Amino acid sequence: MNYLPIVLLVLHKIKESVEGKIKKNQRGFTLLETSIQLMLVTIILGTVLPLQNHLYQWMENKRTLYQLQIEALSFSAYLDEEAILGEEFYTGPSKLFFRNCENDLITIQLYGYYLIKRVNGMGYVPIAKYVKSARFVPAVNGIKADILFSKGDVELPFSTFIARKY
Repeated sequence: MNYLPIVLLVLHKIKESVEGKIKKNQRGFTLLETSIQLMLVTIILGTVLPLQNHLYQWMENKRTLYQLQIEALSFSAYLDEEAILGEEFYTGPSKLFFRNCENDLITIQLYGYYLIKRVNGMGYVPIAKYVKSARFVPAVNGIKADILFSKGDVELPFSTFIARKY
């Protein structure tokens, strides 16, 4: 049995009925109804937009924190690699000194917002960025490095240990 003509007839009757009611009761919104709707939309936007800005700032800080963590882990891996090849580690104010296998004096020091590597007092090779402060402290079995990474409002304190080679 084909129901299409019956469905079309019912839809046509519904359409005529709705159009007839609209023509009989044709009226728009009053000024009071429009004002209330406008006030509600304003209140909703007034609460949502600051939340959106807060969410954006939170996401930006989280992204910055991940950047600083990657920078800190890269620096730690670099120090581990240098510790394998290095000898005679000693420290100065915000500096780390050691000799490599070729007997070159390697200096790691804070230079602006970078930790740089110098070989025999020459060159500036950046090995970590976003560094606010660096402190190298002698410990029993090696040297402890306390680094404060900072970018914008986000700070990441980071400590690593360079084991002394025997």
